[in-house]
Amino acid sequence: LIARLRAAKEREESRRAGFALLIVQFREGWDSIRKTLKSSVGEWILYQTGVRISNLLGPGDFLFHTSETEFVLVLPGRKGEALG
Repeated sequence: LIARLRAAKEREESRRAGFALLIVQFREGWDSIRKTLKSSVGEWILYQTGVRISNLLGPGDFLFHTSETEFVLVLPGRKGEALG
């Protein structure tokens, strides 16, 4: 993750394009899911979340699953641009 962030930063600084960094984290409700459902269901939810986010990414964008409930997106060339 750190190496890709540095590479994206250096590449985009040379083009003066910048990049966006988004952190998506499950908070409320995640403990309830883990406690009431099988672990395989929680893993399936995380997998589906990753798949759905990655389907929204463009070429050159990166998605990282950094912890149990956290995803980090690096979107080169999106500095100051509305994402939506």
